[in-house]
Amino acid sequence: MEVHTRQLQYFIAVAEELSFTRAAQRLHVSQQGLSSQIKQLEHSLDVVLFVRTTRNVELTAAGSVFLQDLRGALTGLSAAIERARAVHRGEHDRLVLGAMEGAALTLTEPILSVFRERHPGVSVDFRHFSYEDPTVGLVNGSVDVAFARRPFVDDGVRFERLFAEPVMVMVPSSHRLADRTVVSAQELLHEPLLGAATLDPVWNAFWELDAHRGGRPRRSWAVRPHCSRNCTRSRPASGWY
Repeated sequence: MEVHTRQLQYFIAVAEELSFTRAAQRLHVSQQGLSSQIKQLEHSLDVVLFVRTTRNVELTAAGSVFLQDLRGALTGLSAAIERARAVHRGEHDRLVLGAMEGAALTLTEPILSVFRERHPGVSVDFRHFSYEDPTVGLVNGSVDVAFARRPFVDDGVRFERLFAEPVMVMVPSSHRLADRTVVSAQELLHEPLLGAATLDPVWNAFWELDAHRGGRPRRSWAVRPHCSRNCTRSRPASGWY
């Protein structure tokens, strides 16, 4: 069976217009040539696709089923062609995506879904990073793109803002600030702020509240390796999230 995509496109046009005249005008071909191609298609399939009269053109039951299935098939064919062309053009077929815990929260899956729809030939390699590397692999070049939380040393990194997160402090239930709904940074300057020991000085300074200390050095704290039962560890650093 020899069927050409041109014949399939001609069939779809006639099926949608239910008129050889309008379909020929839409396709910018002669009506005689269009009719000939449809006949060849019916002969190749050994199926009658249209009922023709002097006034009307109607799909047969077989033609209706063929139209329904054909649209999906042609969409898949177009996607396959585009993927092949992308590879031929030398486009990357793999995207390395970095993320910390939570990634982009509820936006993660919608973002990935749209990307896969627009770039079906590109696979996504998801790499998870701990808070030891707040740059999420962007600065050292181990990822192509990342869901990151600022601030950090970002030389050569371009950002697209997705959303803003509230900053919260986590303290033991017995702490003097535990019942407060709002806490200022000034009230935390004399508290032991845990977890900001990374190799990134910008990240450390932010979570240690250096901007609120007026140039005064941070107080050093001796921290026990384990919390007591009623102590909640901070995330990602210094009691803030």
